[in-house]
Amino acid sequence: MTNFRLAVNQRIRQDDGTWRDGETNFFRVNAWREQAENIAESLAKGNRAVVLGRLRTRSWETPEGEKRSVTEIDADEVAPACAGRLPGRSGPSAAATANARRSGASSTTRHRLIECG
Repeated sequence: MTNFRLAVNQRIRQDDGTWRDGETNFFRVNAWREQAENIAESLAKGNRAVVLGRLRTRSWETPEGEKRSVTEIDADEVAPACAGRLPGRSGPSAAATANARRSGASSTTRHRLIECG
């Protein structure tokens, strides 16, 4: 088994049409068997990654009686991501925006889209 933390950044469209970075969420990603071995050998801190899997929320109580919860991703597939945005580009490309709209993404808040050339 292996696990790592994945940062997911949101891009927020401002009133003037430009984009800015929004809140960053961190998720623990869990993987098993051969996939875990491949991840441990091929990904390093700071690498971009694409993760497909299921969200799972766990809750527990600390010995002091505080309630805690965490949302994790049980990975089905993990792969290094291809190149991301070019420096100076302010928002998603027309193709990425069209794909996001088709998938039902909000027009004002989107997760950062990674494009392959």
